[in-house]
Amino acid sequence: MDPLPTLSVLDQSQVSPPPNSVGSQSLPLTFFDIVWLTIHDPVHTLFFYDLPITKTKFINTIVPNLKQSLSTTLQYFFPFVGKLAIFPTTTRKPEIRYVEGDSVTLTFAECNLDFNDLTGNHPRQCDKFYHLIPLLGRTAKASDCITFPVFSVQVTLFPNRGISIGMTNHHSLGDASTRFCFLKAWTSIAQSEYQLPRLSGPTDKVRATFILTRNVINGLKSLVSTQLPELAYVSSFTVACAYIWNCVAKLYNDELALFIFVVDCRSRLDPPIPAAYFGNCVMPCMTAARTSILKEKGGFLTAAKMIGENLHKMLTDKDGIVKDMGPFKDRFPDEWPTKITGVAGTPKLKFYDLDFGFGKPKKHETVSIDYNGSISISACRESNEDLEIGVCLSATEMDGFVSNFNSGLESYISV
Repeated sequence: MDPLPTLSVLDQSQVSPPPNSVGSQSLPLTFFDIVWLTIHDPVHTLFFYDLPITKTKFINTIVPNLKQSLSTTLQYFFPFVGKLAIFPTTTRKPEIRYVEGDSVTLTFAECNLDFNDLTGNHPRQCDKFYHLIPLLGRTAKASDCITFPVFSVQVTLFPNRGISIGMTNHHSLGDASTRFCFLKAWTSIAQSEYQLPRLSGPTDKVRATFILTRNVINGLKSLVSTQLPELAYVSSFTVACAYIWNCVAKLYNDELALFIFVVDCRSRLDPPIPAAYFGNCVMPCMTAARTSILKEKGGFLTAAKMIGENLHKMLTDKDGIVKDMGPFKDRFPDEWPTKITGVAGTPKLKFYDLDFGFGKPKKHETVSIDYNGSISISACRESNEDLEIGVCLSATEMDGFVSNFNSGLESYISV
């Protein structure tokens, strides 16, 4: 029997930018940011690094380096250390506000969980990962508004095995691209400040990782292009999403299923936004179908057609990508979807290139998919052309999904 998981806090610090490096600033939320105020679930991400380091070495080297490099990074990304301010009147837009003295909670801890088990691709118990994720701080009442912390970090040591870096952020702070820019800056600063020497909540859910290689993706694209020659948009992302949606649909009988992902709008606005734009700039693209249709023999092709057509329509609509934006409930006046599958992440951002000075991550997990019904998609560690799919389901559903995933590929293409 596995030992009961324990987490010991070694240090908890409030990290601020260097004194007098930022000054009081505020960043009003844009249209794209305000949409996320209605989504109460924060974003949780987790990186694992192979690092066979002792507790003493961790405390003496990793802890001070990450503290200092985070402080330096925050002076260039002040919204991460600021607070979300919500005002009592609708005449003033919400904003992320920084005042001198604001800080990010940075926790360092030690854990006895099995590092190799957590970093595998096989089904793993979801609740084990929750020990490695920090919480956001408490809300507070200011003179003119209510404020919410938007970012926190936890670094956890697995003695002589590795470390994890877990982060939590309010989605109104920014999307994956904004978060990636921040992490690229932090990792760059962490490496330049100190170069490491070479070193030899209860739940029934589990998480697993599935790999779609370039050969498999090309096979799925070829099948779609042959069977659906009229489909204008057949991308790796389209066929990957369609295949996963098809596998998920086979777990259920006859329910209305919704598939939703976001499209990066940075290059699609007129006039174009500045290269240094900070915040969210994504819009949802969605499609719905009954699971009874999606799990039929041609269910994968049906899913690919629906996702591809909706994505193509959104990207080519001359009236703009926000034309159909409106209350979510208005899209389903007759029946509310009971099975919602979202997509977190994007294969365009190379999260496996994030190196704090001790090598690339061994594993990247989007922990927030545990409770929001999403899957995660990213480029693989070893090859940017392969896709890594993170899935979180109940243990029973995961057994069915694994079977659907493997048997589906055998029937659709030769692998």
